[in-house]
Amino acid sequence: MAIFIRRLGLADSQVYQEIRLTSLAESPASFGASYQEESRLDGAGFATLIDAAAKTAFVLGAFDDDALIGICRFTQEERRKTRHRGSLQSMYVRPAYGGQGVGSLLLQQAVAEAFANPDIQLILLGVVADNAAANRLYERLGFEEYGALPHYLLVSGNYYTMRFMALKRPAVIPETHA
Repeated sequence: MAIFIRRLGLADSQVYQEIRLTSLAESPASFGASYQEESRLDGAGFATLIDAAAKTAFVLGAFDDDALIGICRFTQEERRKTRHRGSLQSMYVRPAYGGQGVGSLLLQQAVAEAFANPDIQLILLGVVADNAAANRLYERLGFEEYGALPHYLLVSGNYYTMRFMALKRPAVIPETHA
């Protein structure tokens, strides 16, 4: 297993589409988007998501050799008063790689790349309260809860609470070894 992390580019749009749709199908309660909504996008739609990411956002992929096994997207706010912050979205690691540190590597790289932008002072994310592994990962990397909203998601007749978490820019940005 040779895991590495890199930014996705236009050439990755097909594998990005496949893993994103897989994540939505396997874990519908973990994401605000639905499989039904995103499956309507064609390959060009997913390519646009990656291409648009070049300016104020990026999509990272975790790879085991040539296989895309995890994704994470960061988007910076564009308005003058809010561009000091950005959001992590669409974090997903294939279940076969769970508990092996892939999510931690992916998240550490996303945080490092986000904070490489001197404008970014705050990284935000939302995580379903029931997702214990994801909550532990975010807390371990220093994210702190700033609020929660019960009944945030409604999936198949069940309500899910969303925890909102933030990470402030540290005085020194740790280097990653991905």
